[in-house]
Amino acid sequence: MQIGSIRFQNKTQACIRITNGVVPFQAVNDCSGRNWPLDLKILIEEGVLAEVTDWYRREGRRKLEKLPAEALSVETLAAAAPLFQPAKIWGIGLNYVAHAGDLDEVAPEEIPASFMKPSTTVIGYGDPIQIPVLSNRTTGEAELGIVVGRTCKNVS
Repeated sequence: MQIGSIRFQNKTQACIRITNGVVPFQAVNDCSGRNWPLDLKILIEEGVLAEVTDWYRREGRRKLEKLPAEALSVETLAAAAPLFQPAKIWGIGLNYVAHAGDLDEVAPEEIPASFMKPSTTVIGYGDPIQIPVLSNRTTGEAELGIVVGRTCKNVS
């Protein structure tokens, strides 16, 4: 199951990806007879995602794939950030030599540099990038995000 967020009817809500596109969570609720939260962050924080995953594996995938095309049409299908307002954002920087060279920095020998970012840095596809006035140099790069949905320690 692939889950994310979309902008649908001028609101951001969770969605499930199927063969033809995505199904907004309101339609998932209608199809399942449930009343799961529409917000991905709440789904994760309240521990509901396991229940959604179980439903999807047992019967949901078949049901969602049978929805008529109009149920899958999204007025504005714009990729939203997968998760808005995360509690913490940890970044790993200078984690490969070529990138360190791009920044005129020396790549760390053993452990990559780590840093925290404010949750306001999370944006969706096509959203404007707000560059701080004090920024002397801005570089672009692709990011990989991992959402940790529960308290953990010493994760390998």
